[in-house]
Amino acid sequence: MTQNVWLIPGENPGDGFLCGTNVYIVGQGQKRFLIDACHRNNLKFLDNIRVFLRDQNCQIELGHASPIVLKYVCDNLETDQLRLFEHPDLAQYLFNIREGDVFLMDDWILKPIETPGHIKDHLCFLLEQKEQETILFTGDHIIGSDSTFFMDYPEYLRSLEKIKRMTNVKKFLMAHSMSFEMKDLLVDAQQKVQQYLDIRKRKDDKLESYINVFIYQSLQNTLVTGKLHTRITERRLKKFVEEYKIRLEGDRYFVVKL
Repeated sequence: MTQNVWLIPGENPGDGFLCGTNVYIVGQGQKRFLIDACHRNNLKFLDNIRVFLRDQNCQIELGHASPIVLKYVCDNLETDQLRLFEHPDLAQYLFNIREGDVFLMDDWILKPIETPGHIKDHLCFLLEQKEQETILFTGDHIIGSDSTFFMDYPEYLRSLEKIKRMTNVKKFLMAHSMSFEMKDLLVDAQQKVQQYLDIRKRKDDKLESYINVFIYQSLQNTLVTGKLHTRITERRLKKFVEEYKIRLEGDRYFVVKL
């Protein structure tokens, strides 16, 4: 990919994964840093990793994997240690990475960037290299398609704005891409994040106009949850609650009259 970045295909294409998980290994020496991981029992991916480690004669540290990916170890590092019973030898190697931590190797620096929203503890990774463009591994926060999954929509939008303010970042490396062509893997950072922000605004404007039309037609001036009863829509409605445009009482949303 670049002088310090290697791509290992996750071999798990499908809905939500696009061409699959793009697993990246950072570094040139014997000690490398692995960003993201693939699902367990994926033998093709494991073979890819084994071949890489053998050919490169190196070791890797796991830098980024969601609790879903690491479910064979533990569901939540802070609250569920029971799954470590199956692999007690891994406990000494597991710790939470937070923004402010720095991984320094030879001629590159890797920094975790907290970007909650997709999940509450999602991380992107900032790669600073000598005499090369600054790259951000966006994980599941920004992927190759025009949208991604989110658990907390207001937090997700704030994280997008945070990434937008990182004007030193020139390129994004996609964890899930439309193809394995370089143009889909390594994309212009500001252009991509602005595309995401623009799409979210258009969708929010459309949802807000729909809400208003529905409410104005309702004698009770209420929006029944059942009318828009999808998990994603409810997560998006949380944004309007935070903006005091609507309020939630029980299972109903009400327009806030100013």
